[in-house]
This record gives sequence, C-alpha cells and structure tokens, in this order.
Amino acid sequence: MGYLYLMDSFKEMEKKNEIDKNIIKDINQTIKKLKKVKSNIYKKKISLSNRFSIFFGLETQEKILHKLRHRVSLAKEANDNPKVAEDALIILPGMFLLEKRIDLLGKGACKPASLLNFTTNLQMEALKYDLYPEQETKLRKFDNKIFKQISTGFIENVESIMHAK
Repeated sequence: MGYLYLMDSFKEMEKKNEIDKNIIKDINQTIKKLKKVKSNIYKKKISLSNRFSIFFGLETQEKILHKLRHRVSLAKEANDNPKVAEDALIILPGMFLLEKRIDLLGKGACKPASLLNFTTNLQMEALKYDLYPEQETKLRKFDNKIFKQISTGFIENVESIMHAK
C-alpha cells in the first residue's frame, strides 16, 4: 500500500459520495511501513542534518495518516462524509511528493533544508484541512524513544568532531 493506492481509493469514495472504512486497514499498513522506515534510519550512516530531515518528514507523514484514519473512522457520525475524502485528495499528493523527496535526499539529490521546508509547508496545508494534529496533541504524542535515538546520534556526532581536533 502506498499513497497512490490511497489516492485512488479516496477518488472512488468521493465519486460514490461515501467513505469506505475498509481504507483504515490500508492506512494502518502505510503507518506500519513508515514506522519501520523511521526505525531503520538510525542504522544507516547518514549525516545528522539528513537524519533529522528524514525523521521530520516521516513523522509528519505518520501524524497526517493518524489524523486521516481518525476522521475516516468517525466520518459518518461526524457528517464528514465525503469531505474527508476530498480533504485527503488535497493532502495525499503532497505526501507522495514528500516520500519521493526523502528518497532523493537519501541519494544526495535533495538538500536537507529543502526537505524541511517542504515538510513544514505540507504540515501547514494539512492543518488547514484538519489532517494534522493540533500543537497540544503533537506534544503529548512525541515518541521519547525516538528522541533519545536522535539525541544520542547528535551527541556521538559532536564527540567525534571534538576527538577529531
């Protein structure tokens, strides 16, 4: 499952004017894939700026998918049918492009600052369409394990620079 598949599914739902909750399985599979990719970035030898940019992009995608899943699960009860499909079709192409930019960064064909800027713009757009969690929710759900891994990598990089002098 990927973003193109999700886009096709939401296009069908938009045409039928009804949300199919079976899409939740596909969203869950995509979230699971993102988590696996996110945990693997710490095993790769990449610069701290690239690692942070990639993490930020993956984390953004995951948060959008969680919010999308939540809206789909409540679509009928919240009279969000087919609005959630319309909103998803606005945001999912950006998520597809973000995925491609992350790949390009890994190949050295994209700069970390460019990826960060694109990710931030995607967050703002998703927030406009109620597909990104509010600030308070984001802070509560921050993954302490991931933060520890990032900070450990940062400390190791600083120590290696200090010892190189």
